[in-house]
Amino acid sequence: MARSSSDSKIVRVIVYGAALLIVGLAIATMFVRVYLLLDNEPDVAPPPTTVTEEPGDATADAQAALQAAEQARADANDALERANEATSTLELLLSFLEGAAVLAGLALGATAYFGFRNLSQTNDELRDKLAELEKHQQTLDDLDKALSEQRSMRADLQAITTGLAQAHQELSLSNYSEAYAAARRVLARDEDNPQALYVAGWLELQFVPNSLDAGLEHLRAALRLQPDWPAAEAALGVGLRRKARKASGNERRDLFNQSDGCLRRSLGLSHDLLDLNRESFWGPVGGNARDTGNIEAAIAAYKDALKVTPGSSYPWGNLAALYMQRSKADPALLPEALQAFRQTLSAAHMELAFNPHDYFNMMDIAMAGTMLGRDDPAQFGAAAEMLGTALALEDVTDEMKCVSLQSGWQRLHKYCPDEWIEVKAHLQAAIKRVEAALAKPCPSPDE
Repeated sequence: MARSSSDSKIVRVIVYGAALLIVGLAIATMFVRVYLLLDNEPDVAPPPTTVTEEPGDATADAQAALQAAEQARADANDALERANEATSTLELLLSFLEGAAVLAGLALGATAYFGFRNLSQTNDELRDKLAELEKHQQTLDDLDKALSEQRSMRADLQAITTGLAQAHQELSLSNYSEAYAAARRVLARDEDNPQALYVAGWLELQFVPNSLDAGLEHLRAALRLQPDWPAAEAALGVGLRRKARKASGNERRDLFNQSDGCLRRSLGLSHDLLDLNRESFWGPVGGNARDTGNIEAAIAAYKDALKVTPGSSYPWGNLAALYMQRSKADPALLPEALQAFRQTLSAAHMELAFNPHDYFNMMDIAMAGTMLGRDDPAQFGAAAEMLGTALALEDVTDEMKCVSLQSGWQRLHKYCPDEWIEVKAHLQAAIKRVEAALAKPCPSPDE
């Protein structure tokens, strides 16, 4: 850049000098031409004066005229010589001026050539600088784009993190609709988010109407992303169990087997594995055993669940119902069943204090209270009131009502001793209330 600046200054000096030289030559030429015009103008002799003389003087006058003519010729010759000398001088000056003009033209030509050459080099440098600037601009544009993408990713990550936290919080409060909406918002931003797929799938299995197949697909998608995920596989086992309860024949048997396989594989990796409702996955294992007629295996599984969640009414209530079923053949086991119902009632009240909108806790209280009404009739009224509260909850689906109806109320009525007439009457009344709250009848289980 320093060399280009110096070259530019040299060019300007030469151009200015050449311009001044040309102007000077033009002025000098003009003065010379004016001088020639003025100096070469012929001298006009004054006209001869006519004088009338006497004839005697003619000879003398002729001689005088002759002398004057000779003198005039001599003067003319002198003037001619001076004119020739001036012409030679002027011709020499004009030659000099013409030579100077040629030199000035050459200087201008050289200057123009040098200037054009320098201008071409300057243009090349400018083009190089423009190309370099364009590269820098492209780099800046790329950086700006990357920064925008990072900001967008950060916003998405923040939204995903917040959405997942909200889904878990709402789920813990049994606000299933809000939890599901939060999970769906996360999936709208990131359709391959394993956690969102897991939460959405779990909710679709149990709390979103007519979404069992969608829930199974979401859980399978989560497992495709994270194959070694015990909780997701166990949740898939729960979904297959739900599907088996609606099936019949060989399909029902195969689905129960698939469900049991998923659950036991997961629990083999993590014995204390919990679902998103904070319940042990040993519960569904017990449910599979019970629904396929293996009562002892079912009792063992619910006892395992009780070891994991000793304060949960879920394993206690199912154990109480199984003890009641087993007492049908051995009435001596009835006290054990009633004790299990007392444990169920106590645990369900404790859980409801922390989660006052949990449908299944309410149903555990209503069922246990109804069974304990045999020894304490005051329990019947409290149980009936709790049943009404449970059925009035907004987020309760027909699927949930059918689970409590078929696995709870109808099973208790079936295995309640015939001599417990008042208890059976309250059980029958509860069954009718649940059936009346259904939009459509529950599918009949094929046991």
